[in-house]
Amino acid sequence: MPGIYTSYKFEKGDSLELQRRKLYLGIISLGEDLYTFNAAVNELRKEFAVLDEKYKALKAEYKARR
Repeated sequence: MPGIYTSYKFEKGDSLELQRRKLYLGIISLGEDLYTFNAAVNELRKEFAVLDEKYKALKAEYKARR
């Protein structure tokens, strides 16, 4: 992540305009983190779906051999 998005900590003496810009950068940074997290969760869901299908196939084969 670019360093500009991590420098939104308020400092003593920041003007109101600077605080607003830092708050905006903080919100953008949070949004990017949430987007990244959501993408990772979706990839895990895809992997789980593949594993679930394998499990169902194994279960069906086991039942067929009983």
